[in-house]
Amino acid sequence: MEGQVIFYKGDRILYRHHVEVQEDDYSKGVNDALIAFQRNYSGFDLAGDDIHIRFKKPGDM
Repeated sequence: MEGQVIFYKGDRILYRHHVEVQEDDYSKGVNDALIAFQRNYSGFDLAGDDIHIRFKKPGDM
């Protein structure tokens, strides 16, 4: 199954990362998304810039 990790600042989507979900374990995918976000958007500070992270499971709206 594939899910998404989405990084927001306010209402704006900064980055969307697709992850493979194994049963109910998606922690590796979320960790991979965090690493990819930090590589691609090194100018952002996840805490200081008020970046929000949301995980969407397959079928979530």
